[in-house]
Amino acid sequence: MNRLSEHHADRNLYEREFREAGLPLPLHPIETALTITTILLLQSDPTLVAMMPLDMATFLADHGLAKRLAIAVRSRTEPYGVVIEELTR
Repeated sequence: MNRLSEHHADRNLYEREFREAGLPLPLHPIETALTITTILLLQSDPTLVAMMPLDMATFLADHGLAKRLAIAVRSRTEPYGVVIEELTR
């Protein structure tokens, strides 16, 4: 499930964005190739954090499945957003 070795650039982007925002790196970032796996993991543990395309992060937040964090990802590649589980319990 962990794709760190395959997508080291994604991890570098993630770490850079948190550093530039002046935030500590989360202890449990999610790195999966499948969005559905990411969503299921977020729903199972509110301490997890995931970086994903901005459109997907917005969709999840709009439907109450996740909460977007106020981190403006400044990547010059694909637009990204950072989400956590929406605490509705």
